[in-house]
Amino acid sequence: GNNESDTSDGKKQGVNSGGYAVMTFEKTEFNFGTIKEGEIVSHDFKFKNTGSADLHIVSVQATCGCTSPEYPMEPVAPGKEEIIKITFDSKGRLGMNGKKVQIVYNGKPKVIFLNIKANVQ
Repeated sequence: GNNESDTSDGKKQGVNSGGYAVMTFEKTEFNFGTIKEGEIVSHDFKFKNTGSADLHIVSVQATCGCTSPEYPMEPVAPGKEEIIKITFDSKGRLGMNGKKVQIVYNGKPKVIFLNIKANVQ
């Protein structure tokens, strides 16, 4: 049976589509507090796939070159936990810093934002 076509705009009854991935974070914000200028700090954001389909991360983008994310390339199965590691390089970034990281994945919602803060002195 080929019932994969998704042309109808009618509301789907039940979960015959195999469900979808849901990325659930423990926390979506982390404050490094006060750090010394030039220090490189990182934080692991833990998440779990609380949906019913494999979670594929499409892209993880930081708003700034000073912030670099590491994330799992392979699919995360339902019920499994993984981490996205955000590293912040404070070189030349004196003062209060608020950085945003955008995660796009194959679930609902499609986009999630992680936020880090640091007071660089």
